[in-house]
Amino acid sequence: MIKNSKSGFSLVEVLTVLIIMAIIFGLVYGMFTVVYIKLSNQAKLNNSIQRVFYLFVSTRREAFLKDQVMCIKYENKKFSSFVDNNLDGVSDNGNEVIVEIPDQIDVYIDNLIVNNINIYSRDGMFLKLSKGAFTFDYSNMEIKLQLNEEYKIMKVTNSLPEILE
Repeated sequence: MIKNSKSGFSLVEVLTVLIIMAIIFGLVYGMFTVVYIKLSNQAKLNNSIQRVFYLFVSTRREAFLKDQVMCIKYENKKFSSFVDNNLDGVSDNGNEVIVEIPDQIDVYIDNLIVNNINIYSRDGMFLKLSKGAFTFDYSNMEIKLQLNEEYKIMKVTNSLPEILE
C-alpha cells in the first residue's frame, strides 16, 4: 500500500505568513519615516541655531575689538553681519557675513515672528536703534528657530548669547 504524504506548505499558509510580514514591514517603515523626519528637522535646527549663535558672538566681538558699530540684519531668510557706522542698515565697506536659514524654518524674537530686523552691536552690547538713539531692548532677548513642532532657542542675557538645550 502506498502512503500519501505531503511535504511543504499550503498556499494558505504561505499567504498568511506573507501578509503578517507585510504588516510588520509597513509598521516598521512608518516608524522609520517618522524618526527620519524628526532627526532631519533636528539637524536643520541645530545647524541653523549654531550658525546664528556664532554670527552673534563674532559680531559682538568685532564691534568691541574694532570699536565700530556692527549691524546684524535679518531679512529674506538671511542673517547678515556688517560694519554700519552710519546706521543706515547697509554695509559701509561691502563686507558681510551671511547665514542663510532654510525656508521651512520660522524665526521668532521674543515670541513674535519676524521677517526683518536690525540689531546693532556697540561696545559689546546688542542695541536697538529707535528714533536715532540706541536703547538696550536687544540686550536681553530670545531668538527661536522653529520647524514644524520642533524648535531651538538662543537666549541673549546682558548681551551674552547662549543656546538653550
